[in-house]
Order: sequence, then C-alpha cells, then structure tokens
Amino acid sequence: MTRDDITLWISKLPPLPESIQKLERLFASSTSPEVSQIVSIIESDPALSADILAFSNSPLYGFSKQLQSIQQAVTLFGIHQIRKMALKSALFGNFDVDMSAYGISNDMFLKITSFQSDLVFQWYMSVDIDKSRTLLPIAFVMEAGSLVISRYIIDNGLQEQFLNDLQRLDVQEAEILHTRMSTLQINYILFEHWKLNDIYIKTMHTLDNELYKSDPYIEELANALKAVRTVVNLKNQFRKEDIKTAKLFLEDKGISGDKFEKVCYRLAKKFQES
Repeated sequence: MTRDDITLWISKLPPLPESIQKLERLFASSTSPEVSQIVSIIESDPALSADILAFSNSPLYGFSKQLQSIQQAVTLFGIHQIRKMALKSALFGNFDVDMSAYGISNDMFLKITSFQSDLVFQWYMSVDIDKSRTLLPIAFVMEAGSLVISRYIIDNGLQEQFLNDLQRLDVQEAEILHTRMSTLQINYILFEHWKLNDIYIKTMHTLDNELYKSDPYIEELANALKAVRTVVNLKNQFRKEDIKTAKLFLEDKGISGDKFEKVCYRLAKKFQES
C-alpha cells in the first residue's frame, strides 16, 4: 500500500454530511456555540437526529425514560458530548466498518475511541477547560485511519499475519509493516478529504512526527493525546504499566501527571464494568 493508493481510496469516500460540516464550522468559530444553533443543525438532518437519539438512549447511560427530542439530548449531555456523537454518526456512516483485522469487534472499537475522548476530556477539564473542548472531538476520531487499514488488511487476505504481528509489535509498527503507513499518517489524508479544521490535521502531524513542534498550542494538544493513546489504544487499555509510562512522559514535558493518573484509574474501573 502506498500513499497514492490510500489517497485514491479515500478520494472515493463520500464527504462528511453537510450537517456535520456545519457543526464543525460552528465549533471552529466558537468553542461554546449556542445550544439553539446546535439543535437547529442536527434537526435539519433526519438521519443524524435519529443517530443522536439512538446514542443518547443507549443502555450505556441507563436513563429510566427515553429522550424524545434533540433539545433534551443537547441539554442533558452538553454541546461537546453531542459533537462527539455527531462525529460518531459520520464515522460509521462513511465506512463499511469491520475492525476484525485488529482482533476487536466494531463495538469494542467504539468503546475504545469513546474512552479515549472521555479520558482526555475529563482530565483536561481540570487543566484547561477550553483545550478540553478542543481535544474531545480530536481524540474521538484519532483512530479513524485504522478503519482504512483494517479494510485493506481484510480485502487483501492479510488478517492472520497482521494479527500475529500485532501480538509481537506495537500497533503502529504492525501497521507500517503491512501498509507502509500508520493510522496517524492516514488521518492526514482522511481529515483533509473531510475538510476538517486544520487543528485536527496539525495535531495528527505532531503526534506522528512533531512537524508542528514550533507551535506550543498544537504541541500541548499532541502531548495530551499521546499520553491518552499510550494508556488506551487498539491493543491495550488501562494497563498499570502504560499509565505509569504516560505519567512519566507528561512529567518529562513539564505537565503534572497526578490528575491524569487519577482519571485513568477511575475510568479503568468503568471500562472493565461496561
């Protein structure tokens, strides 16, 4: 697989729905847009509205009464969690999702990405509220490139060898061995195709190769996501040794790891129970 192969494959994907594009433009113009604006955009798209209500009424949240309206959902979950739900709808609507190449189910993939975004959001709420709102959606889609890799592995009959290599290598090493590209590198192309905000793309570049290291804001976002991805990834989730490694990484970057560690252990329990 070459970059040209990936670019061609991604170019054939449908664009993000107009409603998702409108939401992203809205959040790009303000980190806290009006609830009424969010509701109006979602309600203009029946498919997105149905997905948001389905997500909101999932047994995961355990509400005794079903939510009946987008207004109720946005009010209860908040605009930033609703943004994540909208991206979830777009992600699964744009792909024929099959994560079996990684040895996980589609539900487990969704669980992992949800906990990645929950971890960074809950941790960074106590560090910088505005950055936590920026990090939440980026964290949720930072494994999107693995959907492309999984499809390639399955379509080319490489699943058994890829799974074997995942046992002995970390995820990125196995990806590059089989496709010459990592999830993060594919994200550059995918996010450009989807016309996502530049901050998504720059953060992926920095996570991968520190291209934007001269930008302190982007570097901080990337460091936060690297810590999260160390603890919660497609291979391992909330291992004690990974939490320790991530904490040491943060402290090496001049960031206190205590709050991060506390949230990790709180969510680790929730992950095991869900």
